[in-house]
Amino acid sequence: MAGAAVLAATVGLAPGPIVGPAAADEHSGPAVPRPPAGTGADQTLVFADEFDDGTVDRGKWSTRNREADPNVEGKSRFLAWYPQAEDEGVSNVSEGGGSLTVRADDHDWYPGQPWGQSYGTGIVQSAPGTDRTETQPGFQFRYGYVEARIQGPAADARGTDAGLWLYSRSGWPPEIDVVEMPGSQAAGKVQINHHWNDGGHRNEWHYAGVRSDQWHTYGLRWEPNLLVWYVDGTEIYRSSTGVPQDPMFVNLAIEIGGGPGDTFFGDPAAGAWPQRMNVDWIRLWQDGGAAARRTADER
Repeated sequence: MAGAAVLAATVGLAPGPIVGPAAADEHSGPAVPRPPAGTGADQTLVFADEFDDGTVDRGKWSTRNREADPNVEGKSRFLAWYPQAEDEGVSNVSEGGGSLTVRADDHDWYPGQPWGQSYGTGIVQSAPGTDRTETQPGFQFRYGYVEARIQGPAADARGTDAGLWLYSRSGWPPEIDVVEMPGSQAAGKVQINHHWNDGGHRNEWHYAGVRSDQWHTYGLRWEPNLLVWYVDGTEIYRSSTGVPQDPMFVNLAIEIGGGPGDTFFGDPAAGAWPQRMNVDWIRLWQDGGAAARRTADER
C-alpha cells in the first residue's frame, strides 16, 4: 500500500515436509495448526481458517469481489455475477462438512444482475468489504509462508479459472498466484504464476504437475527477494525476479470468462456445470519478529 512502512526482512522461512493430502472426500486439518517443520520455533500463525464451524467467518472474509467494477458494488467480473445472500438471497459461497465451497454455475436467474450475466460464482477475500454491508478492516501481509489444502474444479471446467491468489490494495500488478487452475487445461493441469511491473507488465508461470480435481496442499514462501512455491511439501519452483514488496491480501475464488478459441479460460459454453472448488483450510505464518512489527495498514 502506498506510504506503508516497510517491514524488516523476514528470514528463516524454509518450510519442511508437510503431511500429504488425504483421500479426496476427507477433511484432514489438525485440531491445532502448527508451522511447517523446519521453520524454527519462532513462527507465529497470523491468519488461519479451518472452515469447520459451518458458517463463513465474515470477520475474516469479504464475499464481494474487490477487483470487480465498483459501479456494481463488487458483484460483477468477466462473465460472472457474485450474488450476496443479504442482497439477492442466494450466495455461491458456503461452509459445511469441514470445508469452504465456492460454486460456479450457468444459471441465468440470479436477481438484480445489471449486465445480464449468464453465470454465477463466488469469492472470499481477506480485503476490507467494498460497500456499507462489510466494514471489517481486513487482513494483508508482507512476507511469510501461506498454504492451503484445496480440491479444484473438474478437469473439464472450461470457462473457469479457480485458485488462491494474493493481490495488493495499491493496484495491479503485483499479483502472486499460489495456485491457479485455468479451465482451458482439459487434463486438469494447475499452474503457479506471478505478475509484476518493471516498465511493462511481465509474468511467468509453470505447471505444477498435479491435477486440479484432486486434493493437494499448495504453499508459498515469500521473502524480500525470493518466492518459492510448494505442492504437498515439495518445492516445485522459485523465482527472485519481480518479487512484490507491497502488502497483499488473500483471495480464494472461481472466475468465469473466455469464449470460443480462448486459450486460458476456455469456452464456458463447452463447459460442464456446476463446478466447485473446496478448501479444507488455509494458514499463514510469519516469524515472530515480523508478526510483532505488523503495521496498521497490514491488519
